[in-house]
Amino acid sequence: MNPALSPGAFKILQKLLKTAAENLARFEQQYIKQPRNSVQETALLCALTSLRLEELASTQAMGLLNRAMEEIPEVGVGI
Repeated sequence: MNPALSPGAFKILQKLLKTAAENLARFEQQYIKQPRNSVQETALLCALTSLRLEELASTQAMGLLNRAMEEIPEVGVGI
């Protein structure tokens, strides 16, 4: 990277990525048993890409993901 991250910034980035991954795993666990069609899979991808890393790593991540899913017109409500 140019400029390189400071050691402190790198530690923060590591924490954000770890927490975001844990939140995404919890979100997926909620819906793992529910079959999804291609429209719902596409809506999920759109919802995921609409959130920033800080949002995915926040304590509100589950609600933000659900809200993002509800805003996809083809789905209307969460998966």
